[in-house]
Amino acid sequence: MRKVHLYIDGLVLSVGYRSFVKRRADTIGVKGYVRNIEGGVEVIAEGEDDAVNQLIEACRQGPSTAKVTNVTVEEEEPNYLFKDFVIRP
Repeated sequence: MRKVHLYIDGLVLSVGYRSFVKRRADTIGVKGYVRNIEGGVEVIAEGEDDAVNQLIEACRQGPSTAKVTNVTVEEEEPNYLFKDFVIRP
């Protein structure tokens, strides 16, 4: 089990980025959330190692409407608090 805190920079606001991340997370079984923050997007992702790695790669690519310039990955201790993956305001 792995938990990561991601910060995504670039053209990621108002381009469907959060919905893209949620769809990917739901498909691969990752729990957590995605939300807009000042200047970018924040993701908390928790799940099996391979699934979290897949989500990180998806975040680096983003939807075709986005232009990701940087993804910062911070490892955290899994706490099993998330029941699903949600878009937060």
